[in-house]
Parts: sequence; structure tokens; C-alpha cells
Amino acid sequence: MDKGPVCKHLNQSIEELSKYREQWFEQDQELLTEPDAFWPKKEAEQENIVVRSRKCADTSNKLFRWSFTVKASRAVVVDAFYHSALKMEEQWTAEWMGGRQVTELDATAHVNLQQYDPGKPLISKRELLMGSALKEVVVDGKPATLISSRSISDDSCPPTTGFVRMGLWNAKLIVEEEEQLTKVIEFDREHQCGLLPNFFVNGALPKILLQMSIRQIGFLEKQQGGLAQ
Repeated sequence: MDKGPVCKHLNQSIEELSKYREQWFEQDQELLTEPDAFWPKKEAEQENIVVRSRKCADTSNKLFRWSFTVKASRAVVVDAFYHSALKMEEQWTAEWMGGRQVTELDATAHVNLQQYDPGKPLISKRELLMGSALKEVVVDGKPATLISSRSISDDSCPPTTGFVRMGLWNAKLIVEEEEQLTKVIEFDREHQCGLLPNFFVNGALPKILLQMSIRQIGFLEKQQGGLAQ
């Protein structure tokens, strides 16, 4: 019986990001492109966006996958989700406090520190030390960009006082359908850590991811429209 995937090389050091990124890419692209049959549970649905989930063998946190199509070029989408992510995330994440780039390994890999304020009583502020790498790939004969991300644990950037350091496994496949039409396939698994139980995170995330995607579509199409003027 399939017990679900195990995230490869989670919470490694910054140095190990370079060593293992190709293994990240291989695992993540397979999960992003496998049939819906491997993602049996439909968790939430709105505006043709369906959030599905599957269990993982290494944690009770679920892995969620969803996709959407946006009227914007692949270049605009990749810029928003990778190159300019620290400037763009406030456009679709209400809890966003800010962030900074900790290091850039090369033109296709970096580590960012991102901070969030849930704005709810008794829930601590969160932060994420996230390593991300991108690779140009081909999916069904179409050019695409794969962005693989994992939480990083490194002594050079210890947790900030007053914040809970969370864990993350995330990947995006950004596929060029037409010149200004792009499909985004994404999966996400979050360890909020602190006192938040996993069942609470599993129950809350699908609707959060759905609403975030709707905001992303609106913002990306506005970005594309601005370039056309």
C-alpha cells in the first residue's frame, strides 16, 4: 500500500541546497505531474481551482496540490514567484510582515527569510527560512519552469526572537500554454510548529490556498496588463 511521499532533504543546511537540488527537482516534478488518482481527496473548490490532498509517510501533515490558468506570460509568473517574490508576496498574503534575502547561491538558487503575523490571539508570529531553486524543463512538449522550495536549517540564520520557525515543502510548475497564457501547478505542505496541531493546519489550509490563488490570478493579470500599456 502506498503510504505517500517522503520529502527528500528537508531542513538541510544552505550548503546542502546546492548538493541536493537536482534531487528536489526530480521528486517535485514527478509529484506535480502525476495523475489526480494519486491525490484522491478533494478538499476545496472554487472558480475552477480544485485543491486535492494526499497523505505523507513521514508526517501527519497533508500534502496539497492545485492548479490554475492565468492570462499572463510565463516570464511574468516566474518573476512574481521567484525573482521578485519578497516584493510580491504582500499582494496575496494578508499575514505578510516582510522578508530579506539571506544568500544567493547563483542565478537559479537563493535562500530567503520570510516573516508572518497571523493576527490572531494566542497564535505566535511565524517565520520561514526557505531555500528555492529553479530549473527550465519541458512538460508535454511545452516550455516550463520548475521552482522547488524547502525550509532550510542553518546556524548562520538562527530563529528570530518572538517568532516560531516553521517548516515548508513547496513546488511550482509554471507551464507556457500560449504566449500570454500560463498554467501553474503547485503543491504545499506546512509544518506550522509551535502549539498548532497538525489536524488544525490540515483543516485550515485548503481554503487559505484557494483564496490565495484567486488573489494571485488577479494580481498577475494586472501585472501583465500593466506591461501591455
